[in-house]
Amino acid sequence: MKKVSEEQIASLYQFTRAHFVEYYDIQTELVDHLASAIETQWQSHPELQFEVALQNEFKKFGVHGFEDVVAKRTKAMHKKYNKILWKELLLWSRWPKLFATFALVLVLHFTMQFRTGYIFLQWFTLAIYALAFFQLFRHKNKATSNKPKWLLEEIIQNNGLHIQVFGLFYQIFLFNDFATLSHPIWHWTLSILVAIFLLAVYLAFWVLPSKSETILEATYPERKWVQS
Repeated sequence: MKKVSEEQIASLYQFTRAHFVEYYDIQTELVDHLASAIETQWQSHPELQFEVALQNEFKKFGVHGFEDVVAKRTKAMHKKYNKILWKELLLWSRWPKLFATFALVLVLHFTMQFRTGYIFLQWFTLAIYALAFFQLFRHKNKATSNKPKWLLEEIIQNNGLHIQVFGLFYQIFLFNDFATLSHPIWHWTLSILVAIFLLAVYLAFWVLPSKSETILEATYPERKWVQS
């Protein structure tokens, strides 16, 4: 049976890049699909030219081309990332890290008993928020354009979506004054929320990027061969 050659495989990678698929893992998924579909066409029509067979298969993706495939894959990888983040966050609810979490909540609760402490936390939370932005841009500047891009790596290193989510926590401070939140229940609730905010920012912008190679190798076994 007629097979797609190595040169044609390279051409398929170029084809996906030309149609706005920038991540290597999605490119590979599409190349595998296209190559298999072309070989299926050759079973019935071995005289069919490679480019004609490619266009026949590409038409099946519709007017949006690979856009839907990229969107679905991106959504799936964001879910995977969220699971990783939550798994790391849950570790802070177990011993011995639970002690550090409890201590953080107590410190926050004590600080919020005083107006000056509350104002300090407003500025401190904003500073953490700004530092997270700094980390985001630092990772972007470290990115190299001559290596294949992996979707999960992009999500880990440039997780702008969670910056917006974390920013919602700061709105609690921004739109409520000390008197509004003076009730003990509010103090405890806010202490827990701010503790979660600080831990989530720490995990998303420091811990997970530091573990990115381990996470990526587990997700993409072929990565070490492509990177070398």
